[in-house]
Amino acid sequence: MRALVVVLGLALWSIQAGWAEPVYFVIDASGSMDADERADAIAFVAETKESLVQGSRTSTTFFGSAENGGNCGSVVINPLMPVIEDVPDKYDPGNFTPVGTALRAALDEAAANDGRVIVVSDGADTCEVDVCEVVRRNLRRHPTARRPEFMPIGASDETIDAYGCFVSAVASSALGIIAAPMSQPKDTPVSWVFGLMVLCALLMGLSVVLGIRAMEARARDLKKQINTLTETGTACVSEVSRWRYAWAVVPAVMSAMITLLTAWLATENFFLGWDHVWWFVNLPFGSMLLPAVFVGFAGWALLEMWNIDAIGRQFTEANVKVQLEKQRKDERKTVAEARAAEREQRRQEREASKRAEYLARISDSSAAARKRQNEFLAEISLGSTNAEVSNTAVKLNAITDAIEELIAGVESNQILSSFSDTPRTDYPTILNRLLNRNLITADVYFELDEIFKEWSRLLSGRIEIKSISERITEFDIRRLRPRSPPDSSSR
Repeated sequence: MRALVVVLGLALWSIQAGWAEPVYFVIDASGSMDADERADAIAFVAETKESLVQGSRTSTTFFGSAENGGNCGSVVINPLMPVIEDVPDKYDPGNFTPVGTALRAALDEAAANDGRVIVVSDGADTCEVDVCEVVRRNLRRHPTARRPEFMPIGASDETIDAYGCFVSAVASSALGIIAAPMSQPKDTPVSWVFGLMVLCALLMGLSVVLGIRAMEARARDLKKQINTLTETGTACVSEVSRWRYAWAVVPAVMSAMITLLTAWLATENFFLGWDHVWWFVNLPFGSMLLPAVFVGFAGWALLEMWNIDAIGRQFTEANVKVQLEKQRKDERKTVAEARAAEREQRRQEREASKRAEYLARISDSSAAARKRQNEFLAEISLGSTNAEVSNTAVKLNAITDAIEELIAGVESNQILSSFSDTPRTDYPTILNRLLNRNLITADVYFELDEIFKEWSRLLSGRIEIKSISERITEFDIRRLRPRSPPDSSSR
């Protein structure tokens, strides 16, 4: 707690020390200022001095008086001194208004001491000096210097337009803020304003993050509670009430941003809005409130983050939950893949079994057809006394054996060949497939096709064996030998 108090005190001291910049008041003392205007000018200076932070130094100079620049000559700027000791001197009004001469001298002094220049006048320069040219030359010589401020006292609109290169001067009064809008505001430290906005946004985001982290129920637990509107509302009210002290920082940060934006929008002048905020910051109340808010927020954030063990446990628990969930997902994936592989294996086994059964049936049917063929030939041979039937049967068996050799050669190189699912009683189909694969010639195909068709008629009893015996015995079996692929060199 002591450390927090010390840090707060140092922060306030450093902030006030940084804001205690010197201010140069350059007041018109020409004869065009009547008594009321002179009183308003002195009251403005007095009120502005009261709004400065403790430790500020000021310089008050009357130009155009009979004693100081009364004839457009040089103007001497009074030295800086503490605010309480800087009391305006008595002067006699002069006949000239050397604003440009006084401004040039004040800007030189301000550039050397990094100060502000506030000009209080009722009219334009009567010594034929362009005040805006003086400002531009000063900025070229001192790029980081601030633009001078202008406070018109009884000035006309034409005079105010002549000071368009100035920044408006702001002072507090019993009624609030007194400001004089410039006609064409120019440069201003925009980066300061933008930086303040970014800082406020970051502090708001950090407030939300730390507030969520401070909750006893984490955000993921709240998601489970979003089942009905009643439960959601109850959960929100409960959480807000639980860490309402943490949320106290958010309105404070938002108020700083709203103050800036409201001043900007209300005046429709970005630079005048910045002046409003700057005036508030320089008030005793503002100079204490904002540092207290920021330092208090920083202290709360440090205390909130102090419990490293709790944070470590939270991250560890979250990591363990994530790892367990990942492990469960991997296990479910492994089980699903194993089941899919098992189903695929069973499917392949069923297909292989069906294929084997089918091939077995084809083989059985081919063997049965061969057996019936041999039996028929045997029956025919029993009724014949010559060798015609025997020669025909032997030659037909040789033809079918030669065809089976061709089929075997094809199936040894082509797995699941289409020959395997063809019954051996359907030799015309087999011959057609052999012809398509260029394993037999067209004349062999047509000749064997006629032989097997006549053989089918013989088995059905429609013709005699004498009708095909001569055709079968004359067929040259060597024509069914496997044909070698053509030699590319002989082409």
